[in-house]
Amino acid sequence: MIFSKHFMQKKSLASAVKVTVLASFVALAGCASLPPHPELEALQTRYEVMSGQSYASQEAQDELVKTRDAIALGRDAYERDDDDELSHYIFVADKNLDIAEARIELYETRAQIASATEVRENLLREGRDFDVARAEAEARAATADARLAQSDAARSGAALSAQQTQLALREAELRDQERELDVKDAELAAKQAQLEAAEREAQALADELEEVSMVVNERGTVLVLSDIMFDFDSAALKPGSENALNKIAQFLINQDSSDLKVEGHTDSLGTDGYNLVLSSDRAESVRDALVARGVPRERISIAGYGEDYPVASNDGEAGRQLNRRVEIVLNDQVGRPVGIGAR
Repeated sequence: MIFSKHFMQKKSLASAVKVTVLASFVALAGCASLPPHPELEALQTRYEVMSGQSYASQEAQDELVKTRDAIALGRDAYERDDDDELSHYIFVADKNLDIAEARIELYETRAQIASATEVRENLLREGRDFDVARAEAEARAATADARLAQSDAARSGAALSAQQTQLALREAELRDQERELDVKDAELAAKQAQLEAAEREAQALADELEEVSMVVNERGTVLVLSDIMFDFDSAALKPGSENALNKIAQFLINQDSSDLKVEGHTDSLGTDGYNLVLSSDRAESVRDALVARGVPRERISIAGYGEDYPVASNDGEAGRQLNRRVEIVLNDQVGRPVGIGAR
């Protein structure tokens, strides 16, 4: 009877999850902004249903709190269009919900085991309490009842042993899931620390060299080389740029896990076609100089964008000088490919 009741509770919970998920999608379908993310909404529904269970607050409080926080961080990543962080927090929320559900199941299983143990002890006690002084007919009936009780007790003991084995297996699975979460968190923290170290090193390089500045944006860490490294209307590097290129190359060699992209840009003077060729030639000159100083060629891609992506107005000389530049873009902290990206 206990197991039937537990099964009906599970069935009702599954129906409630399905109804709540459908209601959530219908309610959110009218939003005019970013559409709801199906996996996040399904996780939110699971979280709300599980939070309402009678044992949730005492058996799975920590996992439910972690789930709530991971869903919130996942929504933030979704709004920022950060797919890698979104996947991470969906994984964290899902695993914590699995752990929370398992902890509640463990609590219910232990309660069932305790109930089965009590039944077994009652049956044994009843067998010992038979009155051996009864009449022969009553004694035979008592003996039959005792045999029946012993048979039931044996079956109850076998079921108890099976439940304990399942409990041990489930607890081992929970420990594996928790270790997996710890590994994922450690990997994310290591990537973040690696990015911060690279940015500090790039900033130190930019502070030291007047030919270089640094920008950190959605594409990652970007080193901007000013036009004083080239003569006007030329793709040949000036001899005076040797010191800057040596230090830039050493910095890039230290970032040995990062792919690089060298991008050339010009101002608006001249024709579109001419500027496109000049920007590409300047990017190629910087690439070749870095390769000559030990940066592996296979790590570097190049592109020339001409006047298409200005960073200042081309109406004055100061703005045109800023637009005449070469940028070196490194991978960002989650390994997204370098490229022109969003401007």
